[in-house]
Amino acid sequence: MNILYLCDEYPPCLHGGIGSVTQTLARAVAQKGHKVVVAGFYPYYRIAAERENDRGVEVYRFFYGGKWNLRLSRHKIMGLFINIKNAFDKYVQELNNLVKLYKIDIIESPDFLEAFRYSGPQIIEFTEFGVPFVVKLHGSFSIVNDHTDKKYGNKNIFLKEMRLMNFAKSLVAVSVSVKERVKSKFKITKKIDVLYNGLCLKGSVKYKSELADNNNVVFAGTLCENKGIFSLIKAWDLVLQTVPGAKLQIYGKGTINTLNKINQLITTSNKDSIVLKGFVKKEDLPAIYAFASCAIFPSYSETFGMAALEAMAIGCPTIFTKRTSGPEIINHGINGLLVDPDNIEEIANAIIILLTNREQAINMGERAYFNVREKFDISIIADNHIKYYTGIVNKN
Repeated sequence: MNILYLCDEYPPCLHGGIGSVTQTLARAVAQKGHKVVVAGFYPYYRIAAERENDRGVEVYRFFYGGKWNLRLSRHKIMGLFINIKNAFDKYVQELNNLVKLYKIDIIESPDFLEAFRYSGPQIIEFTEFGVPFVVKLHGSFSIVNDHTDKKYGNKNIFLKEMRLMNFAKSLVAVSVSVKERVKSKFKITKKIDVLYNGLCLKGSVKYKSELADNNNVVFAGTLCENKGIFSLIKAWDLVLQTVPGAKLQIYGKGTINTLNKINQLITTSNKDSIVLKGFVKKEDLPAIYAFASCAIFPSYSETFGMAALEAMAIGCPTIFTKRTSGPEIINHGINGLLVDPDNIEEIANAIIILLTNREQAINMGERAYFNVREKFDISIIADNHIKYYTGIVNKN
């Protein structure tokens, strides 16, 4: 099968979760003997090679815009005259050329297209490629921000995302949670399938349970309210009352405003136990989880939950959110703990359980370790995707 993935942030350029999971899936599918091409429409600042081969994956990057061009394109009035529509139309033509060149059988696009932010009031959209077009629901701008009625630009993006979903031959979500949110938000009536993201587990680090009885609690992720970082810090004083030697290690970067709020929440009584570690490369996190007593991600919203899954894959005892996709990743009390990000006492109690009852914590981590390998290994996930694509192509 010949597959074309659309991705506007394929590593090693500046990227987020969609770039990471697309690369992991594309490599795994290519390794199984299928022809895989990745193409994307990149704003000028996502610097990377225009053309490369990534472990058997043919990668094409088409760049657009400049600093002032993209700033003005987002303006309500100026965006009528200065926008990226012409560049996007040329990109669509390049995609048509790739479809013919590689005899593509199926195309998969994410629901989040960064270009929607820079096209102003103009409608940009794909045209028919002559092959099935699948949209994967990772969590679009409208789903993640969920305030399309408050700003002109957000409502405009919402309409473009709706057109994209209506254009798709099939829709597939990365979790049941995001599937239900999309159905509700966009009033989708057609069938939405679910295919989870996967992890490459080859050569992964194993949890060092004998060395991790150190009362170190790890948070890793973007430092923002949505990730529950403020709730976590508020809960920390309660943790210290029971485990006075506990340390909270916070990995990630955030805005100046977020960092200022975090520093305001850090008090005289807990400042020596909270360490802001800053940004760390994704590949360095497994070694951090391997020596932590537990990892915690008390998010308000997760379309899937890769951060929690990565900690669980090591065997690190993990606390995740009760909301959105949390219950799809963790079976509470079996392979981890779930908390309500608004319940400060519940967050503190979950941490205390994993710090004070190490046998229970390690057993949860072990079950998480094996569960990830049974359900989320990228080889298994890739097979699921290939089966799904085959079904769509055969029907078409």
